[in-house]
Amino acid sequence: MLLWLAIASRQLIGDEQAAPERLTPGQSHAANQPLTFRQHIAPLVLAHCAQCHRPGQSGPFSLLTYDDVRKRADQIAEVTRSRFMPPYLPDTSVVHYENERVLTDGQIAAFGRWAAQGAPEGDAADAVDPPRFVEGWHLGAPDLVATMPEPFEMPATGPDIYRNFVVPVALDRPRWVRAMEFRPGNYRIVHHAFMMIDATGAARRYDREDALPGYPGMDVRGAVSPEGQFVGWQPGRLPSVPPDGIAWRITPGTDLVLQVHMQATGKPEPIQASVGFFFTDQPPTKHPFKLVLRSIDIDIPAGEANYTFEQSYTLPVDVEALAVTAHAHYLGKKMHVWGELPDGKRQWLLKIDDWDLNWQGDYRYRDPLRLPKGTRIVQRYTYDNSSKNIRNPSSPPRRVQYGLEATDEMGSVWLQLLPRSAEQLHQLRLHYGRYVMQDIYHRSRKILQQNPADVSAHVELGKIAMATGRMDVATAMFRKAAALDPNSLPARFHLGDILLRQSQWAEGEREIQAALAIDPQDFKALYDLGMMHLQQDHWGEALDYFQQALTQNAFDPDANQNVAVILIRQGTPDRAIPYLERVLDVHPDDPEILGMLRSAKQSRQGSRVGSGKLDP
Repeated sequence: MLLWLAIASRQLIGDEQAAPERLTPGQSHAANQPLTFRQHIAPLVLAHCAQCHRPGQSGPFSLLTYDDVRKRADQIAEVTRSRFMPPYLPDTSVVHYENERVLTDGQIAAFGRWAAQGAPEGDAADAVDPPRFVEGWHLGAPDLVATMPEPFEMPATGPDIYRNFVVPVALDRPRWVRAMEFRPGNYRIVHHAFMMIDATGAARRYDREDALPGYPGMDVRGAVSPEGQFVGWQPGRLPSVPPDGIAWRITPGTDLVLQVHMQATGKPEPIQASVGFFFTDQPPTKHPFKLVLRSIDIDIPAGEANYTFEQSYTLPVDVEALAVTAHAHYLGKKMHVWGELPDGKRQWLLKIDDWDLNWQGDYRYRDPLRLPKGTRIVQRYTYDNSSKNIRNPSSPPRRVQYGLEATDEMGSVWLQLLPRSAEQLHQLRLHYGRYVMQDIYHRSRKILQQNPADVSAHVELGKIAMATGRMDVATAMFRKAAALDPNSLPARFHLGDILLRQSQWAEGEREIQAALAIDPQDFKALYDLGMMHLQQDHWGEALDYFQQALTQNAFDPDANQNVAVILIRQGTPDRAIPYLERVLDVHPDDPEILGMLRSAKQSRQGSRVGSGKLDP
């Protein structure tokens, strides 16, 4: 017999009209009170277990009937007593989050006492209407659904697989995204997923280079999360709509990149995931910022049970913290993140004392947390690389350092912050950018100490040198990277780019053409050749390259503006109108573009009047 929704509807909201002997999810009970499934256990199972433990979902068995629950009564009592289930890592005694999956001590005791009493069913007269779970899209019908072009088959056995699936997003114009909802297509194998975007076409190239759908690894190689947003999925997590005013923009030609962590079930399993997009016509009024702290210096000796590192960042402006997520691998033990306020008080942001990679997630604060200017955000993580750590993948334990593979280690925390104004957001971006640059410099130097032939480290150091005006150092770094690997697209592109910036046209063009030989569809290389010809007043050649670039990223504002300028210079301002309108899709209040568009439309109208034609 099914658990009944009517029971839950009364008990979950604490209805005062409900029978007083029923145990609501927030109540305790007398120690000697007889417990029954129908009165006391069914509402708890429905509220805290059945979202996953039902047919077609991620739970390995169903808990929808009395018989389902009765035969596992002792197991349920044990996994709830140890708080292994329901899976929820943060300590909610120090800070509260939305949709906490946490049982009270009284509820845990109820499971144990009911099992000890023989798991009685109770009076069958309590039966009411069956529950109704949302089987389709939880947020309603999406405005657009993007689905993996072809399924991927997870092998029957073997290690976990991290794979990045590239999904085209069919848009005819830029849209504001207010929410996204992920549907794995096969709940049995998907451990978690992250949703990212790529407007450069790079993800498509990596996909083409791999014979199977998508491309492997935890490194998405250029795809990014929407600016300031957390968009992920874990079993049991229901999708939600972020607060009003926090939308983000997606343009035609953008690809969705789904990084999916999959686990074998003992038989081949197909997966063809989908994402529903929910749009709004209202542009954002609030602009969140995603702050990341991490350590690349992780180096855990074999057998070390209490390895700790600490990172910190001091806020240059007032913010509100909206959400948090954290990441480590199998050796992670404790994740403590807090803010040291200017008045000396501590504001907890995240406290996990028993990290489990299998249940990582992101957490939105029930109420935004105010962090004033001068708050020092502290990240302190602890790792256990001893044989006593049952999650340690190495037996015997081995030395583990920072790295992207699951058997390496990582230690990151992401905070979604909301500054009070656009000016404060700008200050935060600049201040944090300098912090990140120092982190990249430190990381790249360390990599080169271990491997002097690492191409990516040379490229990163070259980019930092260029950003700080040391063009000679940057050029040397890029030359070294290109010499180490002539087939490295980043090395050839950045070398060509910096040479063109120094007006070394011939050599710069050779390097950019070499980059295009590696990837003929690389937007940045095509754009750079357009700029080279534009600076030399070769308008026809510049127009050709900019238009080729726009085939890869149709709504790039700079390429569209350059095309418009060339068309106006060539005496065809009416042809410039659609390009100027695309720029305004990105920068709707740009006075220069507005003026150019107005002039172009007046010119078009004047030419039609002169030829005896008028706008309809």
